[in-house]
Amino acid sequence: MKRYRLLAALAIALLGLSTAAQAGVPSPPNCSCDFPAGPNLDCPGPVSVSVLLRDAFDVPVANCSVEASFFVLLGNLDPGQVMTVTGVTDATGAATLTWPTVYGDAQVTIDLNATCVGNIEICKSDPYVVQCTEPSDIDADTWGRVKDAYR
Repeated sequence: MKRYRLLAALAIALLGLSTAAQAGVPSPPNCSCDFPAGPNLDCPGPVSVSVLLRDAFDVPVANCSVEASFFVLLGNLDPGQVMTVTGVTDATGAATLTWPTVYGDAQVTIDLNATCVGNIEICKSDPYVVQCTEPSDIDADTWGRVKDAYR
């Protein structure tokens, strides 16, 4: 009889440890992302994406590194363009990541990953169209020479 009680206590303890191990790890089904309204991104200009991270118990995941990246499906973006931005979630599990300026001509998706525990894909946007081949305050001829200098 003692043996069964000991085995039952051990099983309950192991179950408790495995449940505790899931706390603080982002669970994609419980997380949410707020992408820009599509299908076109406004440019030139800032583009932001917001994320809310929650674990398997629907508890906010604070102080978690997050990374958002443009993934180019077709076309290209300006070679000097920052393609990935990073941030850290606050106490509520929220973070907003912003690309300051987007230039280029491409079809892209935005991937958002949590990197605090491994690399967990949280969400991926539908395709966007970016059609902004030059900054609006620079004439086309000058912009073409500037881009050629970076190639």
